[in-house]
Amino acid sequence: DCKDKALLLAGLLRDLGIEAYPAFVNTKLHRRLDDLLPSPFLFDHVITEVIDGGKTYWIDGTLSDQGGTLATIETPSDERALVVRSSTNALTPIVIHPHGNIRVEEVISTDKQRMTLEVTSTYSGHDADDIRSRLASDSLADIATKHLNRYAVDHPRIEALGQPSITDDRLRNVVVLRERYTIHDLWRNGSWTYYPRAVEQHLTRPETLVRSMPLAIEYPLDVTERLVIR
Repeated sequence: DCKDKALLLAGLLRDLGIEAYPAFVNTKLHRRLDDLLPSPFLFDHVITEVIDGGKTYWIDGTLSDQGGTLATIETPSDERALVVRSSTNALTPIVIHPHGNIRVEEVISTDKQRMTLEVTSTYSGHDADDIRSRLASDSLADIATKHLNRYAVDHPRIEALGQPSITDDRLRNVVVLRERYTIHDLWRNGSWTYYPRAVEQHLTRPETLVRSMPLAIEYPLDVTERLVIR
């Protein structure tokens, strides 16, 4: 439970001589808490404020797959916190420095025998945390099947050349996924249409187009997809 983990983390850090306090946040309202009257029912999560060397860090003890150091660990994007300490008399702003991004490079190469597709996906910051969490719950074979079917939408005659490979630099918080495929009959009828699927999967067309409510999208989000044809 977030309350238990935040309190336990604060207690462990205090035993190490580091100033730390549990802090209530709202994962949906964020800075809109500023516009509301005080209430004990405005919070849905608890994180930990850590003060070390005069600098403030915010740690979510429920995120077990995070990478990075204290200086580079991803800051929760909650924006406002009610810190549990006697001197608190207002909400504390959480300064967010997002480090996450996704970089996908696809290289299509051809010779007389076959055409190959090599995909290198580099995840950093919170996106590395997300893919690491997926790898903790899904097998590499499951992820390989999902990605193969994603590419098969554009290349029906695609085959995987072995299992994907993964490298995880936990200290820098960078995860790299490498995949190789062979493609048959890419240029059907002398033409081929390219779709940036890595970008497209984050831009799902909403079912309700005439809207009365705002549309929620992922934030922060930084995705770059690059195609090289040789």
